Amino acid sequence: MKILLIDEFSGVHSYLKDGLQEFGHNVVLAASQDGFKKIPGLDYTWDTSVRGGIGSRIRRFKQWNLSRKLKGFDIVQFISNLGFRCRKPGWGEYIVRRFSDGNGKSFCLLAGEDPVYAQYWRGKNERISRMVEIGWKKDMSEKMYDKMLGTPESTRELKDFSSEFYGLIPLAVSYFKPYADLANCRRPIPMPINTSKISYKENTLSHGKLIVFHGINRRGTKGTDIIEESFNELNSKYPNDIECICAGGLPFLEYQKLLERVNVCVDQTNAPECGMNALISMAKGKVVLGGADPEFTSTMGLENTPAIDISPSSKDIICKIENLLERRKEIPEIGFRSREFIEKHHDCRVVAEQYLKAWAH
Repeated sequence: MKILLIDEFSGVHSYLKDGLQEFGHNVVLAASQDGFKKIPGLDYTWDTSVRGGIGSRIRRFKQWNLSRKLKGFDIVQFISNLGFRCRKPGWGEYIVRRFSDGNGKSFCLLAGEDPVYAQYWRGKNERISRMVEIGWKKDMSEKMYDKMLGTPESTRELKDFSSEFYGLIPLAVSYFKPYADLANCRRPIPMPINTSKISYKENTLSHGKLIVFHGINRRGTKGTDIIEESFNELNSKYPNDIECICAGGLPFLEYQKLLERVNVCVDQTNAPECGMNALISMAKGKVVLGGADPEFTSTMGLENTPAIDISPSSKDIICKIENLLERRKEIPEIGFRSREFIEKHHDCRVVAEQYLKAWAH
């Protein structure tokens, strides 16, 4: 098959491309490099170094030009029904339709937050509500925050547009439930990881010291302030036993390199499931603290995850890291089970098979 993947989300499409190519499919990936992450492996990009309004116009022209060229594919799949996260009203919907014309079935991954997500989860889930009401407000301008919260009218319009795709494929249960009432919404498929590109080594403590890391990206959404508060207390309380590090703005490959010396990764406090950063860390054999809510993981068939669930509470984070310090001899085993879990459930070849089945129906 000829498959066109449009846009990127922390490496999801890049890794999916790897898995599909293992089965002999012709795959083209056109995307931005996802900001500072600089995702590798793109065939086409609309990125530009020009900023402001002129830069936006250049990106839109590049998208339009690519939409003319990339035709004759059996499958075209987009990430985010918000239409490239473009702020210009109507452009996202227009360019999605342009890329869909002249190609076969069109699918869209439900990934990241949108107004339908916000309207559905507020008041239903304490952690997601906190992320929406506190985290988003901290990370977004007032105008963008109001837009992302949505109204009954705007969420209805977004659902109407989403209904135009042949199929919607959620990357997690939290993205699935807000759209589950749409006839074209499929069951969630786990996020793909190319385990052959991510090296694993035994997770041992260097000189007996536990190295704990948090990658900074969207501070409010991820709960970084709470994590930093926990890290400060742990560094003060255990100067000879624990080193807690926060770092952000790293390109994708540099981020993976930094993980080499880390034992424990604290992903985020608000989402109930693991995202790509957490999964990459697990693939490298790290112990991950983040979203592992049993209600969500069991729905995905991932209830045996070695990830340790945390709440948006510095007390909870400190308690769980202290517990790992006491069980430091078990860390290599937990790291091994993390890698094993990713190979079983998230390897890009395993995930690619699930996409091929979803596209066939």
